[in-house]
Amino acid sequence: DYIYIDPDETALLRMKPYERTFKKAMGLACSDVKIAYATQDRLSPEQFGRFIGYIYWRWGSNYIANDFQNRASEKGYSIALGTTATGGQVENQMMRNDPQAGIKGYIRQGYNVHWLLVDASLEDKLEDNARRFADAKGKYVPEYDVRGKADALKGNLPLYFRLPGLSGGSTSLYWREAGKAPELAAVWNKSTTQGFAEPRADLSQKFAAKYGTSVQALTQLFEEGSTERQANPDLKLPHHLARRR
Repeated sequence: DYIYIDPDETALLRMKPYERTFKKAMGLACSDVKIAYATQDRLSPEQFGRFIGYIYWRWGSNYIANDFQNRASEKGYSIALGTTATGGQVENQMMRNDPQAGIKGYIRQGYNVHWLLVDASLEDKLEDNARRFADAKGKYVPEYDVRGKADALKGNLPLYFRLPGLSGGSTSLYWREAGKAPELAAVWNKSTTQGFAEPRADLSQKFAAKYGTSVQALTQLFEEGSTERQANPDLKLPHHLARRR
């Protein structure tokens, strides 16, 4: 059985404190109180409410998501994580091995990692974010956060390919063109006969070029993880971890 964990869609937007903060901030924006941020950025009361709710409670929703991950891994559940995986803790989360502290990363616990990468050009991401914010639906994501995550993804890029190879998992890359649904560009998977498939080479090359690398270099990272796995026969794989980026 799977458990789906998402700090935003299944945690933040369902938190009662988030809803209360959202309504309170929206009320302030509707009142005679002059709020410089709302006035300067020309935010509607609802937009301002979602901005305050997101900024105030995002770390609380991350705590909830992390707590559920701990509980699920203790029980040996298969886990689907709906996160961007751009933080500096990703490698520790997957590989840490600290018996004295009672901490083991997912791969050390025996999880195999299947990474689902869904990306687009920065321009398309910013446009989609602005459109979502203008509709005043869902969570608010500041523009600096969208830009910052793109930079952070580049720093973590080796992990998205090496760790699935190391755990006996896979990496599936999807690319989204403006106004279209994401399309499968390439798959790295050692459990298949071919090991690598590239149904849309033009899209996988766009992804690689965005981060200053090549599809060949990404494949080499996956192969390096697979080689490292062969040198660590103690890695057993009783569970399954799917991570969406």
